[in-house]
Formats: sequence, C-alpha cells, structure tokens
Amino acid sequence: MVLLSGFFIAHHVLLMSDQITVIDNALDEKDYKQLEYAIRSHEFPWYFGPSLNFNGDNSSLIDSSSRAAHKSDNHFFHELFTVEDGIKNHFTRDLLFPAIKSIGVQVPFRVKANCNILTSNPRSDLVYHIDNPYKGTKTSILYFDDCNGYTLFKDSQKKVTSKRNRLVTFPSNTYHTGVPQTDTQRRILVNINYI
Repeated sequence: MVLLSGFFIAHHVLLMSDQITVIDNALDEKDYKQLEYAIRSHEFPWYFGPSLNFNGDNSSLIDSSSRAAHKSDNHFFHELFTVEDGIKNHFTRDLLFPAIKSIGVQVPFRVKANCNILTSNPRSDLVYHIDNPYKGTKTSILYFDDCNGYTLFKDSQKKVTSKRNRLVTFPSNTYHTGVPQTDTQRRILVNINYI
C-alpha cells in the first residue's frame, strides 16, 4: 500500500527478475485518467518517424546482433522532455511530472511518448536496444492501452504486455524492444529515463 494524496492505493507488484519490476495501477486513478485524457486528445501532437535511430550517435545503443532497419520500425512519437531542451509543453509540466514523482521519478533526463498503430503482421525480426549505457540509470514505461503489444527483454525473453496504468521499470542499459499490437487501433506509452 502506498499513501498518495491522502488516499491508500493498492498496487499489484509483479517481480519479473531482480532488475525488472512491473506495477499494475501504478498511478493514482485520478492522475492517470487526466494523463490518459490528455495524451489521447486530438490536440496532443504526434510526429512520424523511425522507432530507432540506426545512424549517428545513437547507433551504439542498438544491439549489433539485431537485424538492420526495417520498414515496420516506424511509429508516432513526441519527445516531451530532455535535459538539453527542458520541458516542452504543458502536458509534461502540469500533468506528467507531478504524476511520475509519485512513483519515485525525481531526476528525469529524457521523457518520450510513443504511439504504435495497428499492424496485421507483427515483426519477427526484432531490434533490441538500450535507452542509454550508463549504470545507475533507470527506464520506466507507462502503458495507456490494454492490448497484445508488449515490451520484450532480450536476455530473459520476458514479455510485459501493455495494460492501462501498468508500469515496468528496469536498468536503462537492459536490451529490450517494443512489439506492436494487432488487436487495437493504437498502443500508447510514455518512456521515462531517469536517475
């Protein structure tokens, strides 16, 4: 049980390994619903681009045993915060940052929203990546959809299925990949990198 805003919130914690934890109902329902409404709004801006940058400075974050870039690696995204650029919009400042502090995120250095659209043929040739190579940093992914898309971890082959208000946390230097859904129009998540 966690005391949050004067209310006791029951969390269902699944320990997948020593380093991967999954928490269902991670955020207070009121905070979560505000985030969900805003990120699903027609006013929330999404940008089209590759899921992973296979060139330049980020190429060292891609597992070299993974396949080359593939046309299905495209998705919609919105970079919400970086240390270099700061907070980029009111969604991050007014809704997201107050909510993620309640789950222990104190010093974020990158926050990005991702949106996968419906696919009829999920990838079988996956590209694993790390969010950054630094020890002591963490990644948390907050899911906004109940669907059959999931996050897959390379070494353990553990899957974390997308579920609304589910949070998975792991060291940022853990190889993982996202697998798109085949049963819903979109799969939205927020990826948070922090110390």
